[in-house]
Amino acid sequence: MPGILWHAPRISSVDVNGAASDARRRVGATMNKRFAYVEEVMIMMKKFLRDEQGQDLVEYTLLLAFVALASAALFIGAGTSISTIWGHASTALDNGTK
Repeated sequence: MPGILWHAPRISSVDVNGAASDARRRVGATMNKRFAYVEEVMIMMKKFLRDEQGQDLVEYTLLLAFVALASAALFIGAGTSISTIWGHASTALDNGTK
């Protein structure tokens, strides 16, 4: 029968007594809570992505790390020259006391 479409019977949410079933109500309430939770998480994510308050903290941290690395490089490079200076001072003091 080519022109006839068959539709599956719809399952009603009303039980035999005419009242909505408790199971369907509970499932609907649970789904509403889940959708509300997902919506709340999405709002929090949008706020987080728009918030630029922590950006300054990151910039200052990077600046502090750069200063620490630069000073460490200076201390390593200056270590031998400081050692030489103290060696000369020690030798001069030893020669002066003799």
